[in-house]
Amino acid sequence: MTSMRAQELIKDFEFNHWLIHNHVDGVSDEDSLLQPPLKANCLNWIVGHIVWRRNTCLVTLGSAPLLEESVAARYMTGSPAITSAAEARSFAQLLDDLDRTQAALKAALEEVRDPALDQVVENDRGPKRVIEHLQGFHWHETYHIGQLDILRAFIESNK
Repeated sequence: MTSMRAQELIKDFEFNHWLIHNHVDGVSDEDSLLQPPLKANCLNWIVGHIVWRRNTCLVTLGSAPLLEESVAARYMTGSPAITSAAEARSFAQLLDDLDRTQAALKAALEEVRDPALDQVVENDRGPKRVIEHLQGFHWHETYHIGQLDILRAFIESNK
């Protein structure tokens, strides 16, 4: 039986998945690359960054990552702003990556049991229990979803 904590995370990540798609519906590849006039990154980078972190969630759960390392590196924390299509993954591919990570994350969470959620693992966020990493990554994702709303308004204002 799936852990109650894992079931909550499944619901939380499913809601975020829906919300991301809602915010980016109809955004073109070109639009996703519009760089805001602030020290911030474009919508393409934000979605790729969310996918990169979901990739980290999969690894934290003991699953194989879905993004190749070269793609993941482009969207990691601290990576430079994307300023051209040549530097970015196509937006359609990022959305496909998002969908694939959603399905893989759900499958991994359906299989995880409470003892595994309480194990301590270390990643770029340091040593923590698996459940703490996943909750932190979920919070991180919601932070960036708020940015998608603002970036969508920025895109619309440039049409």
